[in-house]
Amino acid sequence: MNRTKYSPIFKIVIFSGILLLLHWLVFQLPSLEALQASFFYKLPLVYAFVALLSVIMMLVLIRIKTKAPEQLGYTFLLGTSIKMALCYLFLLPVLNRTGNAVYAEKINFFMIFILFLAIEAFFTTRLLNNKQ
Repeated sequence: MNRTKYSPIFKIVIFSGILLLLHWLVFQLPSLEALQASFFYKLPLVYAFVALLSVIMMLVLIRIKTKAPEQLGYTFLLGTSIKMALCYLFLLPVLNRTGNAVYAEKINFFMIFILFLAIEAFFTTRLLNNKQ
């Protein structure tokens, strides 16, 4: 395995672990602990789901970069659309719930989604700018 070729994947995994730890520590505050306990999905599951989708996306993008680099941008857009649809399906049980914690859980999920989307965009930009 080429370490530099797959370094975005390692960075995503490390970054998601750090983000999960920080996010979990925030929810250990006494005022937020009860809120997080009422979430439908626990933080590690949400991070694992979104990180897995991001890793799959980067694997596909790296593969496309070697086979057809001119299609990299289109692949990113298609992959992001598919990822959004999968996240919607994943979040559907939360969207159908009611209660005080539902709004906070929705915001929590979309913050995680946007963070990983920004990470993917960053690494995709680096792939696009990397001339081989």
